Amino acid sequence: MLELQSKLVEKTNQSDETEAKLKAAVKEVAMLSKGLEDSQKLLDESQKN
Repeated sequence: MLELQSKLVEKTNQSDETEAKLKAAVKEVAMLSKGLEDSQKLLDESQKN
């Protein structure tokens, strides 16, 4: 029984770590998307002039 609890705690910790990594990746994708959008706007503006 104790071994099962230990494995459950370990899996929970792994899940928490995976969730944190996923959140960080989603945040990075959002930042990159914003940067790409800003670059596209600058490109569009430069082509108008």
